[in-house]
Amino acid sequence: MKANKKTTHKENIEIKPAINTLPALIAYVDKDQRYKYVNEKYINWLGKSAEDIIGHTVCEAVSYTHLRAHETS
Repeated sequence: MKANKKTTHKENIEIKPAINTLPALIAYVDKDQRYKYVNEKYINWLGKSAEDIIGHTVCEAVSYTHLRAHETS
């Protein structure tokens, strides 16, 4: 199991630069609705720092007002 965690961590480090170049909002949220990863586009969209997002729940990090302001018709 320990080897798998190391491999996963290494793969995450390698893929992050590629994910940050995509023109899309990308976030990974765990089963408890806590952010584990967000790309730069997502950080900019929320207007917060990564530290204000990662580890927090979706409800803590994203306000209803923010979602309504960015809602598409």
